[in-house]
Amino acid sequence: MSIKRNLDVWAHLIKMQLYHDLAYPSQFICNIISSVLFTMAGPILGIVLYTNTLGFPGWSFHQFILLYGSFALWVGISSTVFIAAIWRIVRAIQRGDFDKYMIRPIKPHVFVLMHGWDYDGLGRVGMGLILIFYAALKLDLMVNITGLLTYLWVMVLGIMFTIGEIWLVLGLAFKFIKTDAVMHVFGVLFEFSKYPLTIYRGPVKFFLTFVFPVGLVAFYPASALLGFLSAKDLAIATLVSFGFFFMGYIAFWWGMRRHTSAGG
Repeated sequence: MSIKRNLDVWAHLIKMQLYHDLAYPSQFICNIISSVLFTMAGPILGIVLYTNTLGFPGWSFHQFILLYGSFALWVGISSTVFIAAIWRIVRAIQRGDFDKYMIRPIKPHVFVLMHGWDYDGLGRVGMGLILIFYAALKLDLMVNITGLLTYLWVMVLGIMFTIGEIWLVLGLAFKFIKTDAVMHVFGVLFEFSKYPLTIYRGPVKFFLTFVFPVGLVAFYPASALLGFLSAKDLAIATLVSFGFFFMGYIAFWWGMRRHTSAGG
């Protein structure tokens, strides 16, 4: 199937999701407002932290806001475009309904991602952009084209990491009936990405850099804008992101080949 046909199918699914969400407009608006308010918890925490302590070593308040804005932007993009696919596809696997995804004229690993659209994340996208621009103004950042392209590239790496995570969870869902614990663990690990990677030491930093690279979510993008990201760190981030992406891809196909149409 051509890329254009894939995009047409994705656009149709996005439109159908919009119709579904707008069937309850008050709930739709409340969900977006809730996501905005939830995102504001980060800056409030930063104000309290930097008012009463020295904050995070090596990071000023506005640098932290830049990092948190990058985190909010990643969460917003991921939750809008992809994350809901986990819950929807896992439920289909558990009900034994996944066969309908396998018979479509689209590769299953692509088709499952198309079912991740959720408009609730748009509030976080907006708040993330506001926080990033606010911090950049306060820091008088003069970002050159290289820094901007590096930032965008690292954001792409973060999205690839997210896709790899989704495929990994779905691959496990084919084999095991209950994957709630895995998703909960991943959710807890992503909480580490709200803070600078430099505050972690030893095995924890190694794990968050090479095993479950949450630094791709906010730390590396913010470091790119601030000029902190070295060529070595960028190369490591690229290799780790691609590695996790392909590991998730392999896990998905490994699990799908063992699918029995009965929820594992």
